[in-house]
Amino acid sequence: MTLVQEARVSISSRNLAKAEEDLRLARILMPDVSSAANDLGVVLMRQGRLDEASEMFRTAIGLDDKNLAAWDNLARVLYREDKINEAVEIFEKVLDVDSGLQADKNLNAAFDSNRRALLYRNLAQAYLISGYPDDALCYSSLAATTMANPYEWGEHVRMLMDLHLWQKAFQIQTTIATQYGLAMPTEVLLDYAVNALHLGQNDLVRDLVSFFVTDKNASGPEHGFVMLLGVLVGGDDETKFSEPFQEFVSSMPELCKDPRSTLPSYWPNDVVNSFVLLMDVYCANGK
Repeated sequence: MTLVQEARVSISSRNLAKAEEDLRLARILMPDVSSAANDLGVVLMRQGRLDEASEMFRTAIGLDDKNLAAWDNLARVLYREDKINEAVEIFEKVLDVDSGLQADKNLNAAFDSNRRALLYRNLAQAYLISGYPDDALCYSSLAATTMANPYEWGEHVRMLMDLHLWQKAFQIQTTIATQYGLAMPTEVLLDYAVNALHLGQNDLVRDLVSFFVTDKNASGPEHGFVMLLGVLVGGDDETKFSEPFQEFVSSMPELCKDPRSTLPSYWPNDVVNSFVLLMDVYCANGK
């Protein structure tokens, strides 16, 4: 096993000190090997040493300008350093390099679909922060279609909701629900129910709530928030505060202290305000 291979084992086992030691030795013995420089950059990045990591990724790129991982890692470091415009430029460079590798049929060096979808997602977030929502949505959609699973579509829907594109988000949510049914991830179903409530689709909300109430495997905070939705669409009289509802609220003290802080920032204001009012009433009565 080579030093680089041993270091990758250490990285997988989170023994970053040993990985750094092996990779620094590898850099001395093999100064022209781009992958060793990139892997050392990964170790430094995971240790939070971003300036050193950036320098090492640039070294790796200088040794091999088709080292896709080094380009991508450099963009991720710039993103973490809030150098968003630079990160966007590098992410776009990653796309160019990846496209070139695919065109050359060099599929071993090109990204697989999972890594490419992550690249699209990162670029979408960078564009959103930079104030380019149309570009952000374009790459967000590419990420979703590349992965074609309900989790990635859920990420795309959240971006649409964050941009207040409620109807467009609802259309996609309905398509996802039709395709995947109640096998959708809980958090994706919860967002669907929230958006449905915002758009006045109360019967749909009741159907989703009914599923969660009867599903014996449903658990976790998302399940609890769906029960809160059930109270909102079913009325706020005391008979609606079921025992599971009370257990959920008891398990999250912040729901009474600062309910707004427990809710995602991309949820519609009217739904958030209804949640806050509900919890104010419930908690004020000493429930």
